[in-house]
Amino acid sequence: MDSVEQTTHVWSKRTLKLSCIRTRGDVETPVIRTLDLVGTGYRRGGLLEEMLASSECPISYLRSYKLVRLLNGAAHDPVAKHIFNTTTAKLFPRDLSKLLSHLDDVLDGYGGITQSSDIGNIRHFLVQCRTPLADGELIKNIKLSSRHKEVRRTKAPEHDVYVNDIFDENFLAKELTSIDFDDLAERDEKAKAILQKSVAETRAVCEQIITRHDKLVEHLERLSNTELPKSIPTRIRYAVARGSLPRRNFWGQISPEDLLHLHTYVIDKAKSHQGHRIPAIFPEKLNQFWSLPNCLRQETTSMLLSRHYLPRTVVTACVILLLDNIGWNWATLMTVNLENIIEDDSGYTIQGVKHKTGQIQKAALTDLPEADDNDLPDDEEEDELEEGFSTLPPKKVTDPLCVHALELLMQHRRNIDDNFKPKSNSIFVSMRFAIRNSPTFLFDVGKLPEYLKKFCRLTGLEEFSFSDLRHRAAHTRYLATGRDIVQTQLFLGHAAADVTTVYLNSTIIRLLGEANLLKYVTLLSDCVFYATGRKDKLDAKQLARVKKNNLLLFPPSTLEDKGVDCVADRWVDSFGKMPFRIGKPEIAHIALQYRLYTRNLPALVQAGHERFVARHLPRIVFCCALYQVVAIGPLAQELKRFEAGYAKSS
Repeated sequence: MDSVEQTTHVWSKRTLKLSCIRTRGDVETPVIRTLDLVGTGYRRGGLLEEMLASSECPISYLRSYKLVRLLNGAAHDPVAKHIFNTTTAKLFPRDLSKLLSHLDDVLDGYGGITQSSDIGNIRHFLVQCRTPLADGELIKNIKLSSRHKEVRRTKAPEHDVYVNDIFDENFLAKELTSIDFDDLAERDEKAKAILQKSVAETRAVCEQIITRHDKLVEHLERLSNTELPKSIPTRIRYAVARGSLPRRNFWGQISPEDLLHLHTYVIDKAKSHQGHRIPAIFPEKLNQFWSLPNCLRQETTSMLLSRHYLPRTVVTACVILLLDNIGWNWATLMTVNLENIIEDDSGYTIQGVKHKTGQIQKAALTDLPEADDNDLPDDEEEDELEEGFSTLPPKKVTDPLCVHALELLMQHRRNIDDNFKPKSNSIFVSMRFAIRNSPTFLFDVGKLPEYLKKFCRLTGLEEFSFSDLRHRAAHTRYLATGRDIVQTQLFLGHAAADVTTVYLNSTIIRLLGEANLLKYVTLLSDCVFYATGRKDKLDAKQLARVKKNNLLLFPPSTLEDKGVDCVADRWVDSFGKMPFRIGKPEIAHIALQYRLYTRNLPALVQAGHERFVARHLPRIVFCCALYQVVAIGPLAQELKRFEAGYAKSS
């Protein structure tokens, strides 16, 4: 190993040179650890290169030692080596599970009790890989199981000291209120635009799925009432007429349209909708007809039976539309059955049971009406409040798509009840097979929240949960009603307004802030350079904006100490371009400086406002930012040790 500083990991045709740091006491030495590519058979362009490119550089000497040792051991395993040499975009979660299984076999040969730390080390590099797998998932989001379990702490370490946020008491409120932000109404409009765009994108996908489903049902009905065409070979038509299935290679010669017609004929003849399953032959040729063209392979049978039952993709689309419309919890919506759907001349009212309290909850399908408490009929209000009902103002259906989704679900459930007896009474059950290759199938709700992740991936939507839909509906109602907390409370079915407030505060503040975050950050950076004498870096427009907001954190001042060698001062003087190494001395200084400011901030402010913002505030902001970087990085434990030492010495 060479004692040469290297800023990146270097690949050549014969070797991989890892940039490392060896720490002895307070001394850090750059070293290089070499992996022989020729002898081991590893090469560039695969998972190994991508996970190293995404991880920290340099890496600790101990991490590099464990990694190279494991790679050398795995070089004798052709499966593990093949996976390391395959690009991440061509791998699936099952490949990573297979990799860890083979690495477990390598670790079994080590002996001793250190295997858990070695598997934890390789997992550390794997989860940092930013390239999605073949199914679009990131490695950090999948479960990586190993036989060698990592030992978890049973209690918090003694040195894990909590430090209060130095900005908790809003010392800088005066400066922050000087920002020339948009007024509240303008910010609400921006937030509403963000929400409406998100709702529109989701709704468009669900509407497309339901529309394609309707067309598929019409197509299947037409084929069911039509004789098999002569374009299908005679021997195939004779075979299916006798009740047998011809050889698979004969089916492959048929066009997609005739293939769908043939499947429809066989399904009708076998009465598959009553539970007599038939195998789908060449289902990949039928994707163009499905309500979701790239659906999972196990959805093929339910797609072929779309005349009778809704495929799970369509059920999921209906759930999303209804949750967006009425704002219920997913568990409450799942309790809706045919008996508690009330129809009248103006539409539908549905009734469910709240999962946590057992209370009855009612909702009329709407598109966010501007209703108030006076909309409740006098003869219903008192009784429902006494019984603990959580009820929406009974304004009826105005959204045709949601009405259609509900009617599809109702007919779907009636067809199921005609032929099966599911354990669940919910209208949201969908088809599943009892066991693999079983001729029978059953209907239940299943793990719909987990399926939602696959649904998002298959449709190209950004991943969300059913809880996200409830929050989004709450925020939409809140802004649409002019920030009326009472109407939002009624919409969500909460017993108290403070619960509704928690719902809104969970993301509404972030959502409203996103519209102005970039503007704030840009203005802040301009103010930094203005306050530190870098006016030449600003154009006329930037300069005018800074002068208008010159109380923002860094007002002009001549009170800065010039003789102090502070890394924050030198970084600002370099226009933010000064690189610096973070080692033990710097971490010790960060911990001490952070502790100093958290304990003495009130005194520093009271001693002199101008001196505080000119001398201390740039260092505080720099220190806090650096503290957060270290606290979530590989040197977090070092930071905690220094904090523990300072806490004991005080």
